[in-house]
Amino acid sequence: MKVTLFCIVIVLLTGCCYSTRAPQGAVLNPGESIVIASAAGTITCSYVAPLQRKYLWSNVSRIISLNARDIKWYGALGIYSSGTSSSSFLKAGDVTRIVAQESMLNFDSLSDFLKWEKESWVELVYNDEGYAGGWSISPNREQLNVDIWRIFINGKAPRHLPGAKNSEIRVSRN
Repeated sequence: MKVTLFCIVIVLLTGCCYSTRAPQGAVLNPGESIVIASAAGTITCSYVAPLQRKYLWSNVSRIISLNARDIKWYGALGIYSSGTSSSSFLKAGDVTRIVAQESMLNFDSLSDFLKWEKESWVELVYNDEGYAGGWSISPNREQLNVDIWRIFINGKAPRHLPGAKNSEIRVSRN
């Protein structure tokens, strides 16, 4: 009886601690991957679990755990890794940590989006469906930086965005 009760308590506790629900504002869904091609090269980010992503670049791949944002950061929720938590791993090429974010952004107008796009810290590529992203390696920090966004204009997914590079950012669904 004690063993059965103990097992029930463990199942209930572990069920409460791990969520299979997608975090609010995350971009990728089960079975999805996004491929970004830029001057830095090509990177693929794949959904593994609600708070896990696999990154593949320069023939190196790593799976990391991300955190769900509880409050908006620059207007978005989503998920992120600051590269300082358990996402640390053995050196992969020139990289010892991954700093990543994935979130949805809603702009009031197309001109607001275009202004944001011009101010991006990274070479940003986006497609007509509103998927956007960029990545780089910071050699001095041994750090891979990855940003992935899903853009909405006035609450709706776009059908066409000026400057879109559909061949440089693609989403695949398995």
